[in-house]
Amino acid sequence: VFAVYTAIHRKEIFSGDRDALSKFLYLFIGWIAGLIFWFFLRGQALGGGVVNMPLEQAVRSVFSALPAMFLYIGKILFPFNLSVLPILHDSTLIYGIVATLLLAAVIFLNRRSLNWANIIFGGFWFLFFLLPSSLQPNQQIAQLFIEHRLYLPIIGFIIIFLEIYLSSQKDRSSVSRRLWTGLFVLVIISFSAINFFHSRVFADRISFCENAAHNSPHSPLAHRNLGAMYWLDGRADDAEKEYKESLKLNPNEPMAHNNLGLIYAKKGDF
Repeated sequence: VFAVYTAIHRKEIFSGDRDALSKFLYLFIGWIAGLIFWFFLRGQALGGGVVNMPLEQAVRSVFSALPAMFLYIGKILFPFNLSVLPILHDSTLIYGIVATLLLAAVIFLNRRSLNWANIIFGGFWFLFFLLPSSLQPNQQIAQLFIEHRLYLPIIGFIIIFLEIYLSSQKDRSSVSRRLWTGLFVLVIISFSAINFFHSRVFADRISFCENAAHNSPHSPLAHRNLGAMYWLDGRADDAEKEYKESLKLNPNEPMAHNNLGLIYAKKGDF
């Protein structure tokens, strides 16, 4: 990301300016040293290297996750279908498609006043930092498109939004600027309200897992986890129902089989 930013915004480095080039090299060496130190600490903490994935599986994993780009983009502009454990099967891409078309239209209308370097860099930031979440060796985890994976990539969209806003304010009247300000205030109030009500999902483990199973009914992981929470709360009948639902979706779920065994053993139903 640092290299792309430099290539886009610091073109004098490549024009023969020795002073600019030397500054770039110092920064580049600093980044490399920092990365080496980070990987060393990561190895010490986790006792191993990066997850080993064959190249073919990695490429297939990325391509299978491409539709999720629309899912994530939709939740940036229209965060109305939030879930703690979203999967594509139970999610809609309509919000993402509308958001993408809306963003493309706004960029097109402001194309003459935009600094395209910022637009390109913002798009690269979004895609680049979202890419690692697609590399999942575990098939069940790979099917999840969890919303907190957007925390870092969303900065790319903020860069794009800021560029659109700043370019649209050039030669605008004070009335137009007040309208923009009013729009921002409305968005902040609306998103804050959505956030407040959504936070109730995180009140306790039952609320969290019930939200997952409700919004992703085709996820065996969601039903399995909800069953585990019911079991811990002493609700054996509810847990049994969720484990059976999990096994309908994935008959090879070890934890569901094991925990059903525990429930039947407790009931004496050998």
